[in-house]
Amino acid sequence: MSYRIAKSLDQLLAELNALSPKRDKLSDGWIGDAAHASRDSDHNPWVQDAGKGVVTARDFTHDPGNGADMDAFVAQLVKRQDPRIKYIIWNRQIWRSYAKPKLAAWAPTRYTGANAHTKHAHVSVSSEKSLYDSVASWGLTKITSKPGAAPVVPSLPVAKSTPKAQHKPSGFEPYKDGIALGSRNIKEGSAGNDVKWVQTVLRVRADGLFGQITEATVVEWQRAHHLTPDGIVGPNTWKALKALKAPASPGGTQPSVAPSTPAGSGAFVKNGRSFPVRDGYPLYAQGNNSTTGKLETWGNIVIASDSGQNVSQIGCAMTAVTMALSGITGRAITPDEMAQFMKKKGGFTSGGSIKDWDLMGTLVSPPVDLYRIFEAKSDKIDAELKAGRPVVVHVDYYTKTDSGRSGKHDKKGDHWVLVTSRTQEGDYLAHDPAGGRMMGLHRLADGRLEGDVVTKYGTKYVTVGNAVTFSRGPAVHTPESRPAQTPPVDVTPPLVASGFPNRTGSTPGTKVAGTKAAGDKVALPTFAGADRSGTVRAIRDECVRQGVTMAAQIAYVLATVQHETGNTFKPLREAEYLGSKAEAHRKNNLRYYPYYGRGYVQLTWNYNYEKYSKLLGMDLLKNPDLVLRPDISLFILVHGMRTGSFSGKKLSAYINGSRVDFRGARAVVNGSNCAEIIAAHARDWLRSLELRNVA
Repeated sequence: MSYRIAKSLDQLLAELNALSPKRDKLSDGWIGDAAHASRDSDHNPWVQDAGKGVVTARDFTHDPGNGADMDAFVAQLVKRQDPRIKYIIWNRQIWRSYAKPKLAAWAPTRYTGANAHTKHAHVSVSSEKSLYDSVASWGLTKITSKPGAAPVVPSLPVAKSTPKAQHKPSGFEPYKDGIALGSRNIKEGSAGNDVKWVQTVLRVRADGLFGQITEATVVEWQRAHHLTPDGIVGPNTWKALKALKAPASPGGTQPSVAPSTPAGSGAFVKNGRSFPVRDGYPLYAQGNNSTTGKLETWGNIVIASDSGQNVSQIGCAMTAVTMALSGITGRAITPDEMAQFMKKKGGFTSGGSIKDWDLMGTLVSPPVDLYRIFEAKSDKIDAELKAGRPVVVHVDYYTKTDSGRSGKHDKKGDHWVLVTSRTQEGDYLAHDPAGGRMMGLHRLADGRLEGDVVTKYGTKYVTVGNAVTFSRGPAVHTPESRPAQTPPVDVTPPLVASGFPNRTGSTPGTKVAGTKAAGDKVALPTFAGADRSGTVRAIRDECVRQGVTMAAQIAYVLATVQHETGNTFKPLREAEYLGSKAEAHRKNNLRYYPYYGRGYVQLTWNYNYEKYSKLLGMDLLKNPDLVLRPDISLFILVHGMRTGSFSGKKLSAYINGSRVDFRGARAVVNGSNCAEIIAAHARDWLRSLELRNVA
């Protein structure tokens, strides 16, 4: 494929060269190398313009001695906030031009990628042609630095977290209440009750702020419904969205908004109230809710008999566990339900501490075991998240004094938060019961996690090692946790080496309805192959069996198979299209021969065959053609995309309750290769009658 650099970045380069003609260009670059090609990166020519790829990122060498000091260069770009910029990375920090939860646009935050970007600054520009090809001047002035001077990159002050401030974050219009649905066009930057209504319909966090995640989800929804995918909720989109309101039932109940995904895909509703969802977990505030500005009804439930303290004051641990159990079971268990259950069962001490952590897991059926860990750093937390299980962590952010609390860490736990997943950049996503906020954390050098935002005491959350883990997660089910016709399996390898107990949720060798045992490891689906329609049904059933239940996720799995098998929906060998010449081609040209691609998705390299040999209890290294068996290929397809075993990236990282990124999801299998082609297939599957029939 032919490709070129975005014209706006050529313009930026020309201006820098004019100001610093003798600068070193050793670390300059724009087109990605092999490492970049294997992952989602703006250095890859993924933007298409008239059949040609466009690279939307450029690196600029740090050479302060010759007038190219990247501290000053980045400071100018951040100060000017040119609309062409998507983000900037320099010296272990990243500046995004768009707001994120609890992070204002252009606010610097820690960058945790493998390349610290200390030798060059990285600038990415928008994927919109009118912006990436704009050759307007960047307005750079002379870039100088004083010897030994501190970096001049500006930092934005952290806004006080108050309910009022939540309605007027940076980059958004003032929050508007009482807006009639459909009375105005809403887009990124809009705020109000009409935005919240749309977010509720699309299963985005309903905070009433039309941000990047909301826009991306609107775009994908518009594509799926044959509307102009501009991310703007205008007359046609309003009409289509409002048509999703279900008619009143014969019993006379009020009409409800129909979900955009099947039941069980992430909607948490209790007593008529729908809760915000991210990563499949509902978001609860233990007391005052930062979004509504109101005290939750359960906030006043007293759980400490000797002091009268309530859930709002000391219920963070219970609330965090309750969010985790809700996500694991797919049922909205709210803090009031858990508090009353624990009080009845004697689960609290007289001081309000949790006396019996395991007791909380017995509220659900089948029960979930809870494990207390006291040396939990990033490696152990990563192991749990990789296995699909959430982690509740204890954090320190203040010190108790005679006069109250001071803003100083004392390495003692003060609060509990629920860690749900990791981002592409390696950061951690969490649900914070204090206010019911979504937040991010990053890894410190010693393995502890630190929050990205500053508390009212001027400190940040820092983990202290105490944690609570669970015997299963939403994608790690026991045989009793789903109806018999679609029995789930636990396909997570034991984590004994990591210091956690072995708690796979299935009994080795157990045969359940609709499955068959594979050696003494996991249960395979009973599937011997079928025509296209039958294979589509089998893929859907295996997705559900392994816990992949969102319609958009199933659509992307089907799109992947459509592309990887050339629309045959049959397990294939790599290069099979060459016919009689295929084997000679594979032997002479593939470095990983004889472990070349096989299956519904091409499984390659000996270590992947070895991995699934151990998991399935059969020798795929000795007989790699076993991967062509429909039942084995089907299992590997869903397991690999669900757990991230192909590339280290899970399907749920790109398609979840908070966003739908069909293009980015290609990284789950093969970097950005043919990403847009497969994304288009996924959009077709999402709106297809065929998928509806099997879903």
